[in-house]
Amino acid sequence: MKCGWDEHKLNKSYPRVDILPFESDRQFMATINTDANSNENYIYLKGYIEVLSPLYDTSGNSFCLLGSKLLSA
Repeated sequence: MKCGWDEHKLNKSYPRVDILPFESDRQFMATINTDANSNENYIYLKGYIEVLSPLYDTSGNSFCLLGSKLLSA
């Protein structure tokens, strides 16, 4: 259990499909996970806020990842 989350349940409910490991020149890492119930994919990012914040479009009611910027980062 980490922070109240059961790691085994999370891995079963949201299995990892792929990973983009952290590299110092990119300054972030990403994982793609699938919701086992809905079969939808999710991208989780972790890294420096200065690098990640330009990747998001906040014009709507929620954050939307701008895929083209992620691919060119």
